[in-house]
Amino acid sequence: MPLLYSLRRPIRLFIPLLTGLFFATAVYAQNTWVAKAPYGGGSRKLATAFTIGSRVYVGTGVLGTSYFRDFWEYNPQTDTWTQKALYAGAHRVSATGFSIGGVGFLGLGQLTNGSSSAVLYAYDVASNAWVRFSDFPLASGRYEAATFVANNRAYVTCGTDGSFNYRDCWEFNPLTDTWTQKANFGGSARAYPSAFSIGGEGYVGLGASSGRFFDLWRFTPATNVWTRRADFPGGGRSGAVGFALGTVGYFGTGFNGSAVFRDLWEYNPATDAWTQRAPFGGVASNGGVAAVVGSRAYVGLGSDANNVALSSWFEYTPLVTSTRTGLTLAGLRVYPNPAADELRWELPAGAQLQQVTLYNALGQAVVQQSGPLSVLDVRQVARGTYTLLVVTSTGSGSQRVVLR
Repeated sequence: MPLLYSLRRPIRLFIPLLTGLFFATAVYAQNTWVAKAPYGGGSRKLATAFTIGSRVYVGTGVLGTSYFRDFWEYNPQTDTWTQKALYAGAHRVSATGFSIGGVGFLGLGQLTNGSSSAVLYAYDVASNAWVRFSDFPLASGRYEAATFVANNRAYVTCGTDGSFNYRDCWEFNPLTDTWTQKANFGGSARAYPSAFSIGGEGYVGLGASSGRFFDLWRFTPATNVWTRRADFPGGGRSGAVGFALGTVGYFGTGFNGSAVFRDLWEYNPATDAWTQRAPFGGVASNGGVAAVVGSRAYVGLGSDANNVALSSWFEYTPLVTSTRTGLTLAGLRVYPNPAADELRWELPAGAQLQQVTLYNALGQAVVQQSGPLSVLDVRQVARGTYTLLVVTSTGSGSQRVVLR
């Protein structure tokens, strides 16, 4: 199992294997928001969040003039917050956070004196400790940047150092602890854009410079190319949250310079189209955080229309329909087909399973399971014809299956 090395000590990077047996779970109400326990650290905006396994981690941020470096773990199963080791760097806001292979990373950001940071630390869950990694390559640092993860690499693009807005893009490889410059972001230089990743590609848009942006760009790491996609229909804004669930991405909330929003929009890369979904469950907000565990998203914190910091925390369950199927993934094979008790699959080389969903002929999600599973139990599913959607780290595919 590969190790991530720093100058101080190694921490282990877990690359999931397709092993183990997981049974299908019930499908819950779709396109709905449910209020959860407020953030354990209290009200704040401009915090940072990432997911490791089945837990969400949130920390840093600001309340009034008080900057933070506390760090909290959220358990969706028990709806509880637990404080963890303080972030090893200085107090900061608008930092960058992501996770790869069971290790979380938090760094960059704006410090209490207004300067921009370039440091990066990794969080090791097992030891509840932080480890220093290589700094962001530009000594001037960066904050209010967009970050996404694709194919076990993190990408940091756009943002500001307080003097200039940028459109450069940098790839971080946690296995080698190195940064590599990639093709510049396809749009204009900006701060506070939003991002998500789907099928091994990153999507970045929105943000602010002299005005607010509403464009969307797709980055393909394999070709190092940015491609313009359908504009965000909610209008230009900054400080919006971005996240992906399965094969679709979301932008929501944010600020356009005069108004704060609570709308939510879903982007389908297969059709290059946006669809409005149920508005965020809390008040209109700006500068919040979002994280995903399995098939659910968690959104909260930020500030309201009066710039009052929030501690609210909400869970979003998406609308799952058959319009997201019909995708081809080279190398995907589902078997046995017809099936009686279980479905198995072979994935393309290097692909890691993220989620499987079984849809009936009406486009309804019958069963859905996330995690590194290799078998889906269908003994309790009515006999008939279904579509199995398989989401992996390198793309998504669907196949029609028959249960007899």
